[in-house]
Amino acid sequence: MSQERSAQVMRTYLEEAVAKGNFSAIDEFTADDFIDHSQPDNRGQAALLAHVSGFRETFPDVEVDVQHVIASDDQAVGIWRMKATHANPFIGVPATGQTLEFTVTSIFTFRDEMLVDYFVVAGLLEAAMQMGVKMEVPETAST
Repeated sequence: MSQERSAQVMRTYLEEAVAKGNFSAIDEFTADDFIDHSQPDNRGQAALLAHVSGFRETFPDVEVDVQHVIASDDQAVGIWRMKATHANPFIGVPATGQTLEFTVTSIFTFRDEMLVDYFVVAGLLEAAMQMGVKMEVPETAST
């Protein structure tokens, strides 16, 4: 797979599936043995569909700003900023109706020109603070 194709798949995922809810492309680039490391039921094409559709249910009006796509022949990294209304539970927090903005990094690995592995790193601390989650630093024992 070329670097250009790796980057194109990442952009298609972010700009079509995540931003617009156009899930038709997922089957075209996702392998049958795909693994999504962010989901409990994480295998197969249905896992990526469940991931994206669940995200869009939580954030139905999501806006995606793709900031960087870095690609090689077998990997692509997409760094993007999202802005959306928190409409359904997210990371254990009931819907707040607030607009959240945070950065997400999507990491794809390809084999035989198909997506086989997905990791996501999200700015959950940033999101939690915007949702009003109270965080405390535990006291440490003195030595």
